[in-house]
Amino acid sequence: MMIERAPLTNFERVEKPKIAVFGCPFVMEGGETKANLLIKNAEDLLNFSKSEEQHMENLIKEIVDMGINVAVVGGSIGEMALHFFEKYKILVVKSMSKFEVKRLCKCIGATALAKLGCPVQEELGYCDVVHVKEIGSDKVTMFEKSSEDATLCTILLRGATTTL
Repeated sequence: MMIERAPLTNFERVEKPKIAVFGCPFVMEGGETKANLLIKNAEDLLNFSKSEEQHMENLIKEIVDMGINVAVVGGSIGEMALHFFEKYKILVVKSMSKFEVKRLCKCIGATALAKLGCPVQEELGYCDVVHVKEIGSDKVTMFEKSSEDATLCTILLRGATTTL
């Protein structure tokens, strides 16, 4: 299967990946109520976002400890999450189409997670290789499986112009 986007991290090829699919945005949710903070000194300012940062790193560290090295996110991805995905060497692809996420899940045998968290083994997807390929002048991400295991494929039709 092909997704018409390049990965958001700097990795372009993963052999025998374990794939986690998130059907939700990968961002830290804000609180339900508004609050005013009183910051008295520089240390208070430095410690302000430490707990949020630590929570995001712990979440991504759990994902890495499961052996996951590819993540597909159906929505937006926060800057902090991208930083930690890059740090732990996880290839991340963003898809803004829920139908594309559903098709990918069918192709790789994954379950799209409805909320942030570490997936269990049965929710992961598998394929032979995930890599980036340039078609025309566009970079696309390919999820390839052997023909015996394939339940879905992408047929690419190209025209001379981008207009329909």
